[in-house]
Amino acid sequence: MKKKKGRSVRRSQSPRRRRGGIRSWLAGIPQWVWWVSAVATLSFSVCLIYYLLFGSIPWRRIMPRAFLPEPTMGDIRGIDISHYQATIDWAKLKEAKVGKHPLSFVIIKATEGEEMHDTHFQRNINGARRMNIICGAYHFYVPGVDVQRQIRNFTQHVRLGPGDLPPILDVESRGSLSRADLQRDVRTWLEAAEQHYGITPILYTGYDFLRKNLTTPALSRFPLWLARYYRYSIDYDGAWALWQYSDRGSIDGIQGDVDCNIFNGNMHQLRQMLIKRE
Repeated sequence: MKKKKGRSVRRSQSPRRRRGGIRSWLAGIPQWVWWVSAVATLSFSVCLIYYLLFGSIPWRRIMPRAFLPEPTMGDIRGIDISHYQATIDWAKLKEAKVGKHPLSFVIIKATEGEEMHDTHFQRNINGARRMNIICGAYHFYVPGVDVQRQIRNFTQHVRLGPGDLPPILDVESRGSLSRADLQRDVRTWLEAAEQHYGITPILYTGYDFLRKNLTTPALSRFPLWLARYYRYSIDYDGAWALWQYSDRGSIDGIQGDVDCNIFNGNMHQLRQMLIKRE
């Protein structure tokens, strides 16, 4: 019993000796090391907070709109809509602003794949025309679906006339298609729409998707509508006609988020882009 008690006492003293050793070691660290460590920790924390607030795209999707970057360029602003925006108050929308700029144009989803029609398309395009807002229509491309059927779905459902924007093809995925097959389909759709409507169509896609899948001379002649979010400038070296800079815009006449866009030019140049004849 005495031996066990003695051992117990020696064990209880050992941690105190270790703690004393750590305190002595810490006390021996020069003061300048503490200052350098504190400054480094503070700098890292500031950089991390800045990245989360201003550099991280996923984080910006849940940030308050007031903290999102507002582009420093482009006075000609517009939105694109679909049935997701539900019922729109077109009288309010006509007088609305996109950021600090008047609403100049509206692009409306019309069709998708081989047979889907956006349920609000006709209502939306009629509302835009009734308010004399420049408008256009787009088709959402579905990879793997026969491209000729996709062309017919759009051309049979969408009538464009003088004062409308050219037809637009929205390409966001290649599915199981090869890069070459995707480019072939996209070119086929655009050229068929060009022949049908008598004007060069617009190609919509994302910045990264464009670089990986659609950068080819055969498609470079079609005006580009590029999606690149949450930036002060588009930071794209090539030619572009439209820039979709946000998917979290707020505008009078629409409840909830809406995509916001900038036209690369002035109002005269926008009007020059429109369809001139039936």
